[in-house]
Amino acid sequence: KMRRDGYILYDDGDVFFTTADDASEEDREKLRPLDDKVRGRLDNILDSIMFRYGGTGIQEAINRAVSSRNPLCVYPVRSVRTLSTHPSDPYEVLTDVVLVRPGTTAKDLARILLGDSAEKMRYVEGPDGRRIGEEDVLTSSTNVVRFVLSSDEA
Repeated sequence: KMRRDGYILYDDGDVFFTTADDASEEDREKLRPLDDKVRGRLDNILDSIMFRYGGTGIQEAINRAVSSRNPLCVYPVRSVRTLSTHPSDPYEVLTDVVLVRPGTTAKDLARILLGDSAEKMRYVEGPDGRRIGEEDVLTSSTNVVRFVLSSDEA
């Protein structure tokens, strides 16, 4: 909230934040000056959380939660040959990633990414250009996928 309200500059996961009092000239213009009430709140956060625990711990909690699920990274692409993700820009390569649970099938992923359009899916193409069955479980060797819909050209 303090960051959103313009009192501090703070990057998620950092141990410190910057206020107008200790900001560079350029950053000082972006920040609101602190009144005594806000300064007291920030000092309390520094003393009771940041210094004691080395940060809020939110980023670490998110990292641990994700790693405990052992997710599979899946890269949906427009072309498995070039790995491009955008139809008009072939240099946009592997720009999207989806984290899925182990055991996710190609059909499950289609529902996640395509929603109602998943019904139009003709087939899924894997990284080697071969088709992946709808009920095939995605793995690290089939984690680059191209969905071919009934309106697409094969």
